Amino acid sequence: MSMAKRLVPTSLKNRLFAAFLLLILIPYSLLQLRNFNIIQSTFETNIGSQNKYQLEQLKTNFEELKSTVLKTVFQMEKDSRIRLVLQNANAYTAETRFEIVSDKFRDMINNLQQPDDSIYITLTDLQGAVYASYETNNLLANGKIEHDRQMENMLRNKTAYVWDTGKDEVHAAVSGRSTLLTFYSLLGDAAEPPLGFIRVSIDYEKWLKNVVKNFPVQQSFFIVNAGGEVLARTNQSLALHSERLLASLRQKSDADYVTDANRSVIVTDIGIPSMDWYLVSQFSLDWFFGDLKRSTVNFL
Repeated sequence: MSMAKRLVPTSLKNRLFAAFLLLILIPYSLLQLRNFNIIQSTFETNIGSQNKYQLEQLKTNFEELKSTVLKTVFQMEKDSRIRLVLQNANAYTAETRFEIVSDKFRDMINNLQQPDDSIYITLTDLQGAVYASYETNNLLANGKIEHDRQMENMLRNKTAYVWDTGKDEVHAAVSGRSTLLTFYSLLGDAAEPPLGFIRVSIDYEKWLKNVVKNFPVQQSFFIVNAGGEVLARTNQSLALHSERLLASLRQKSDADYVTDANRSVIVTDIGIPSMDWYLVSQFSLDWFFGDLKRSTVNFL
Protein backbone atom coordinates (compact mmCIF):
# COMPACT_ATOMS: atom_id res chain seq x y z
CA MET A 1 0.00 0.00 0.00
CA SER A 2 1.41 3.43 -0.97
CA MET A 3 2.20 6.09 1.64
CA ALA A 4 -0.47 8.42 0.21
CA LYS A 5 -3.19 5.80 0.64
CA ARG A 6 -2.10 5.20 4.22
CA LEU A 7 -2.57 8.88 5.03
CA VAL A 8 -6.11 8.98 3.63
CA PRO A 9 -8.61 8.25 6.44
CA THR A 10 -10.88 5.32 5.70
CA SER A 11 -13.57 5.63 8.34
CA LEU A 12 -16.32 8.22 8.12
CA LYS A 13 -15.40 9.56 11.57
CA ASN A 14 -11.76 10.14 10.60
CA ARG A 15 -12.77 11.68 7.29
CA LEU A 16 -15.05 14.17 9.04
CA PHE A 17 -12.30 15.02 11.51
CA ALA A 18 -9.77 15.53 8.69
CA ALA A 19 -12.24 17.72 6.83
CA PHE A 20 -12.80 19.79 9.98
CA LEU A 21 -9.05 20.28 10.38
CA LEU A 22 -8.35 21.14 6.75
CA LEU A 23 -11.41 23.20 5.95
CA ILE A 24 -12.24 24.93 9.25
CA LEU A 25 -9.72 24.79 12.09
CA ILE A 26 -6.45 25.38 10.22
CA PRO A 27 -7.81 28.18 7.97
CA TYR A 28 -9.47 29.80 10.98
CA SER A 29 -6.22 29.62 13.01
CA LEU A 30 -4.20 31.11 10.16
CA LEU A 31 -6.78 33.87 9.76
CA GLN A 32 -6.63 34.66 13.49
CA LEU A 33 -2.85 34.76 13.40
CA ARG A 34 -2.94 37.08 10.40
CA ASN A 35 -5.47 39.35 12.11
CA PHE A 36 -3.35 39.48 15.26
CA ASN A 37 -0.26 40.49 13.24
CA ILE A 38 -2.25 43.18 11.45
CA ILE A 39 -3.57 44.55 14.75
CA GLN A 40 -0.11 44.52 16.33
CA SER A 41 1.53 46.21 13.32
CA THR A 42 -1.17 48.89 13.22
CA PHE A 43 -0.83 49.47 16.95
CA GLU A 44 2.97 49.68 16.72
CA THR A 45 2.70 52.26 13.93
CA ASN A 46 0.23 54.37 15.89
CA ILE A 47 2.25 54.19 19.11
CA GLY A 48 5.48 54.93 17.21
CA SER A 49 3.92 58.04 15.65
CA GLN A 50 2.51 59.17 19.01
CA ASN A 51 5.89 58.65 20.68
CA LYS A 52 7.64 60.66 17.98
CA TYR A 53 5.16 63.49 18.48
CA GLN A 54 5.72 63.46 22.24
CA LEU A 55 9.49 63.53 21.78
CA GLU A 56 9.15 66.50 19.42
CA GLN A 57 7.13 68.25 22.13
CA LEU A 58 9.87 67.48 24.66
CA LYS A 59 12.57 68.78 22.34
CA THR A 60 10.63 72.00 21.69
CA ASN A 61 10.02 72.47 25.41
CA PHE A 62 13.72 71.97 26.16
CA GLU A 63 14.88 74.45 23.52
CA GLU A 64 12.28 76.98 24.72
CA LEU A 65 13.54 76.52 28.27
CA LYS A 66 17.11 77.28 27.19
CA SER A 67 15.89 80.32 25.25
CA THR A 68 13.94 81.56 28.27
CA VAL A 69 17.03 81.24 30.47
CA LEU A 70 18.93 83.44 28.01
CA LYS A 71 16.15 86.03 27.92
CA THR A 72 15.73 86.21 31.69
CA VAL A 73 19.48 86.60 32.24
CA PHE A 74 19.70 89.36 29.65
CA GLN A 75 16.72 91.09 31.29
CA MET A 76 18.51 90.92 34.62
CA GLU A 77 21.59 92.38 32.99
CA LYS A 78 19.57 95.42 31.84
CA ASP A 79 17.81 95.92 35.19
CA SER A 80 19.05 99.27 36.55
CA ARG A 81 18.69 98.25 40.21
CA ILE A 82 20.64 95.01 39.66
CA ARG A 83 23.38 96.95 37.84
CA LEU A 84 23.65 99.40 40.73
CA VAL A 85 23.80 96.57 43.28
CA LEU A 86 26.66 95.00 41.32
CA GLN A 87 28.47 98.28 40.66
CA ASN A 88 28.10 99.87 44.05
CA ALA A 89 26.98 97.50 46.76
CA ASN A 90 27.49 100.21 49.38
CA ALA A 91 24.57 102.20 47.92
CA TYR A 92 22.19 99.80 49.68
CA THR A 93 22.10 98.05 52.98
CA ALA A 94 22.82 94.33 52.88
CA GLU A 95 19.18 93.56 53.60
CA THR A 96 17.98 95.80 50.73
CA ARG A 97 20.50 94.32 48.29
CA PHE A 98 19.38 90.78 49.06
CA GLU A 99 15.73 91.79 48.79
CA ILE A 100 16.28 93.36 45.34
CA VAL A 101 18.16 90.35 44.01
CA SER A 102 15.75 87.85 45.59
CA ASP A 103 12.80 89.57 43.88
CA LYS A 104 14.61 89.23 40.56
CA PHE A 105 15.35 85.58 41.21
CA ARG A 106 11.66 84.91 41.87
CA ASP A 107 10.74 86.61 38.58
CA MET A 108 13.28 84.49 36.73
CA ILE A 109 12.03 81.23 38.24
CA ASN A 110 8.42 82.17 37.47
CA ASN A 111 9.36 82.89 33.85
CA LEU A 112 11.07 79.52 33.56
CA GLN A 113 7.85 77.79 34.72
CA GLN A 114 9.72 74.99 36.47
CA PRO A 115 9.37 73.56 39.99
CA ASP A 116 11.27 75.70 42.49
CA ASP A 117 13.40 72.75 43.59
CA SER A 118 14.71 72.21 40.04
CA ILE A 119 16.19 75.71 39.51
CA TYR A 120 19.32 77.04 41.26
CA ILE A 121 20.63 80.57 40.68
CA THR A 122 23.63 82.43 42.06
CA LEU A 123 24.77 85.96 41.26
CA THR A 124 28.28 87.11 42.15
CA ASP A 125 29.85 90.55 41.87
CA LEU A 126 33.53 90.94 41.13
CA GLN A 127 34.26 91.63 44.79
CA GLY A 128 32.98 88.15 45.61
CA ALA A 129 29.62 88.98 47.22
CA VAL A 130 27.18 86.18 46.45
CA TYR A 131 23.38 86.15 46.17
CA ALA A 132 21.63 82.79 45.95
CA SER A 133 18.09 81.66 45.19
CA TYR A 134 18.44 78.87 47.75
CA GLU A 135 19.72 78.42 51.29
CA THR A 136 23.50 78.43 51.20
CA ASN A 137 25.83 75.98 52.89
CA ASN A 138 29.51 75.74 53.70
CA LEU A 139 30.50 76.35 50.08
CA LEU A 140 29.78 80.00 50.79
CA ALA A 141 32.22 81.39 53.30
CA ASN A 142 31.46 84.92 54.51
CA GLY A 143 29.25 85.46 51.50
CA LYS A 144 31.91 84.43 49.02
CA ILE A 145 32.39 81.46 46.75
CA GLU A 146 35.84 80.14 47.53
CA HIS A 147 36.49 78.34 44.25
CA ASP A 148 34.89 79.03 40.89
CA ARG A 149 36.95 77.75 37.98
CA GLN A 150 34.25 78.47 35.39
CA MET A 151 34.11 82.15 36.36
CA GLU A 152 37.90 82.42 36.24
CA ASN A 153 38.04 80.76 32.81
CA MET A 154 35.35 83.05 31.38
CA LEU A 155 37.10 86.17 32.70
CA ARG A 156 40.42 84.97 31.31
CA ASN A 157 39.01 84.05 27.88
CA LYS A 158 36.49 86.94 27.75
CA THR A 159 33.63 84.49 27.10
CA ALA A 160 30.20 86.10 27.40
CA TYR A 161 28.26 82.95 28.25
CA VAL A 162 28.40 79.17 28.03
CA TRP A 163 26.17 76.12 28.61
CA ASP A 164 27.77 73.27 30.49
CA THR A 165 26.67 69.83 31.68
CA GLY A 166 29.79 69.24 33.73
CA LYS A 167 29.61 69.11 37.50
CA ASP A 168 28.87 72.60 38.77
CA GLU A 169 30.93 73.01 41.93
CA VAL A 170 28.34 75.09 43.76
CA HIS A 171 24.90 73.96 42.61
CA ALA A 172 25.67 70.24 42.44
CA ALA A 173 26.74 70.28 46.08
CA VAL A 174 23.75 72.35 47.16
CA SER A 175 21.18 70.29 45.25
CA GLY A 176 22.83 66.91 45.72
CA ARG A 177 22.06 66.29 42.04
CA SER A 178 24.35 65.39 39.17
CA THR A 179 21.74 65.98 36.44
CA LEU A 180 22.31 69.72 36.12
CA LEU A 181 22.53 71.81 32.98
CA THR A 182 24.15 75.13 33.89
CA PHE A 183 24.16 78.45 32.06
CA TYR A 184 27.10 80.68 32.99
CA SER A 185 27.19 84.32 31.96
CA LEU A 186 29.28 87.41 32.60
CA LEU A 187 26.99 90.40 33.14
CA GLY A 188 27.72 93.75 31.53
CA ASP A 189 28.25 95.39 28.17
CA ALA A 190 30.87 93.88 25.90
CA ALA A 191 32.87 97.12 25.75
CA GLU A 192 33.01 97.45 29.54
CA PRO A 193 34.51 95.36 32.33
CA PRO A 194 31.95 92.78 33.54
CA LEU A 195 29.71 93.73 36.45
CA GLY A 196 29.28 90.23 37.79
CA PHE A 197 28.77 86.59 37.09
CA ILE A 198 25.57 84.54 37.08
CA ARG A 199 24.94 80.83 36.98
CA VAL A 200 21.53 79.26 36.37
CA SER A 201 21.32 75.50 36.87
CA ILE A 202 18.38 73.36 35.77
CA ASP A 203 17.88 69.83 37.03
CA TYR A 204 17.01 68.29 33.66
CA GLU A 205 15.84 64.99 35.14
CA LYS A 206 13.23 66.85 37.19
CA TRP A 207 12.38 68.89 34.09
CA LEU A 208 11.85 65.66 32.15
CA LYS A 209 9.58 64.13 34.80
CA ASN A 210 7.62 67.36 35.17
CA VAL A 211 6.85 67.61 31.44
CA VAL A 212 5.98 63.97 30.68
CA LYS A 213 3.62 63.52 33.64
CA ASN A 214 0.91 65.26 31.59
CA PHE A 215 1.41 63.18 28.44
CA PRO A 216 -1.65 61.11 27.42
CA VAL A 217 0.46 58.02 26.66
CA GLN A 218 2.48 57.05 29.74
CA GLN A 219 5.80 55.30 29.17
CA SER A 220 9.46 55.60 30.11
CA PHE A 221 11.64 58.45 28.87
CA PHE A 222 15.40 58.84 28.89
CA ILE A 223 18.04 61.44 28.08
CA VAL A 224 21.04 59.76 26.46
CA ASN A 225 24.32 61.28 25.30
CA ALA A 226 26.03 60.51 21.99
CA GLY A 227 28.04 57.73 23.64
CA GLY A 228 24.88 55.89 24.70
CA GLU A 229 25.17 56.81 28.39
CA VAL A 230 21.84 57.38 30.13
CA LEU A 231 21.97 60.82 31.75
CA ALA A 232 18.41 60.96 33.11
CA ARG A 233 15.30 58.79 33.22
CA THR A 234 11.70 59.05 34.38
CA ASN A 235 11.69 55.59 35.97
CA GLN A 236 14.74 54.88 38.11
CA SER A 237 14.02 51.15 38.27
CA LEU A 238 13.81 50.67 34.49
CA ALA A 239 16.82 50.29 32.23
CA LEU A 240 16.93 51.36 28.62
CA HIS A 241 16.15 48.17 26.73
CA SER A 242 19.04 47.97 24.31
CA GLU A 243 21.71 50.26 22.91
CA ARG A 244 21.54 48.20 19.70
CA LEU A 245 17.96 49.33 19.22
CA LEU A 246 19.08 52.95 19.39
CA ALA A 247 21.89 52.30 16.93
CA SER A 248 19.42 50.65 14.57
CA LEU A 249 17.01 53.57 14.91
CA ARG A 250 19.65 56.18 14.13
CA GLN A 251 20.70 54.28 11.00
CA LYS A 252 17.11 54.38 9.71
CA SER A 253 16.58 58.06 9.09
CA ASP A 254 13.04 57.47 7.80
CA ALA A 255 11.98 55.26 10.74
CA ASP A 256 9.83 56.65 13.54
CA TYR A 257 10.58 53.70 15.80
CA VAL A 258 12.15 50.26 16.10
CA THR A 259 11.11 47.15 18.03
CA ASP A 260 13.29 44.49 19.59
CA ALA A 261 13.56 40.96 18.20
CA ASN A 262 10.63 39.75 20.30
CA ARG A 263 8.52 42.82 19.51
CA SER A 264 8.17 43.42 23.24
CA VAL A 265 9.17 47.11 23.31
CA ILE A 266 9.02 50.10 20.99
CA VAL A 267 11.97 52.50 21.17
CA THR A 268 11.81 55.97 19.62
CA ASP A 269 14.36 58.76 19.77
CA ILE A 270 14.96 62.30 18.61
CA GLY A 271 18.21 64.24 18.66
CA ILE A 272 19.01 67.53 20.40
CA PRO A 273 21.95 68.73 18.28
CA SER A 274 22.72 71.72 20.50
CA MET A 275 23.52 69.35 23.38
CA ASP A 276 24.64 66.26 21.45
CA TRP A 277 21.89 64.41 23.33
CA TYR A 278 19.02 62.12 22.41
CA LEU A 279 15.57 62.05 23.93
CA VAL A 280 14.38 58.45 24.01
CA SER A 281 10.99 56.88 24.72
CA GLN A 282 10.49 53.21 25.55
CA PHE A 283 7.01 51.68 25.39
CA SER A 284 6.26 48.13 26.56
CA LEU A 285 4.17 46.20 24.06
CA ASP A 286 3.88 43.27 26.46
CA TRP A 287 1.66 45.42 28.62
CA PHE A 288 -0.86 45.50 25.75
CA PHE A 289 -0.20 42.27 23.88
CA GLY A 290 1.19 39.90 26.49
CA ASP A 291 -2.07 38.13 27.33
CA LEU A 292 -3.21 38.17 23.72
CA LYS A 293 0.08 36.67 22.55
CA ARG A 294 -0.11 33.90 25.11
CA SER A 295 -3.73 33.19 24.21
CA THR A 296 -2.86 33.00 20.52
CA VAL A 297 0.05 30.64 21.14
CA ASN A 298 -2.02 28.41 23.38
CA PHE A 299 -4.83 28.35 20.84
CA LEU A 300 -2.49 27.35 18.02
